[in-house]
Amino acid sequence: MADRSSQDLETLWAPFLSQKLPLILSIEDPLFAEIRSNPGVYVRDRSMNEWSDVVSSAALIKLTGALNQSEVHPSRYYTAFGEAEASFLLGGLLKTPERALSIVRTSQLSWQQLADNNVIFVGVQNLFFNQLRNMPITPQLVPELNGVRDVHPGSGQPSVYADEYTTAPTERGTIYALVTHLPGPNGKNDIESFTSNRSAGYLGAVQSFTDPQFAHMLAAKLNEETGGKVPRFY
Repeated sequence: MADRSSQDLETLWAPFLSQKLPLILSIEDPLFAEIRSNPGVYVRDRSMNEWSDVVSSAALIKLTGALNQSEVHPSRYYTAFGEAEASFLLGGLLKTPERALSIVRTSQLSWQQLADNNVIFVGVQNLFFNQLRNMPITPQLVPELNGVRDVHPGSGQPSVYADEYTTAPTERGTIYALVTHLPGPNGKNDIESFTSNRSAGYLGAVQSFTDPQFAHMLAAKLNEETGGKVPRFY
């Protein structure tokens, strides 16, 4: 990497370019409810990621009643296009013959893997942040169902950065993406997450962190905020 922009890209990803630890790319596999009708109906409530919440959902109960079908099972067969494209971008940047890169579904990512590997997560926020409660550093910014919350906002700063968008068919508006880089449970590895309530948000964040020109702007902004050096964690 010779030019300034490429050097900034290398700076942003330095902990993950090391060959000291294996690298895991964790891709969200969101929880659906499969209603066992013929040929089958799949339901996704993006506010619910625990099966105990899904089966007691008023909407699901109403739907199973309308279909006269009570047999419901959890399903994680589907993922969004954003995760697929993000995997392509990150794999192209980080995978080399010398550096192993494994892809793991978020629902199968263990606490031991979080401690023993460098991990990059892409997807909806709450599936991953639920596992970060006992990390060495408490995040300043945390994702919510409708945006991003600043736990300790400064003077004149908003406490919530709220998403404002329309859903299909227009898909227009503003979506916030949150990029968080933290140490692992034992403080010996790196975990980076790209999260947003819509796939366009976290895909845009990944695109920014894998494009040399955008990386140059990001590095300049981080340098400006921290007095001339890109921080290890943010």
